[in-house]
Amino acid sequence: MATARAYAERHGHLAVPRPTTVDGFALGTWLIISAGVSTASAGSPGWDTV
Repeated sequence: MATARAYAERHGHLAVPRPTTVDGFALGTWLIISAGVSTASAGSPGWDTV
């Protein structure tokens, strides 16, 4: 989270391309996966029974 915050402060956004790494951390991939998990589970009926 700290890496994402620092990136946003530096660039003014979190529209990070997938191959972006910061200090060896795959920030772009992490954000894409995190967004997918968040949208897939939020409000989806039965998501917690899988």
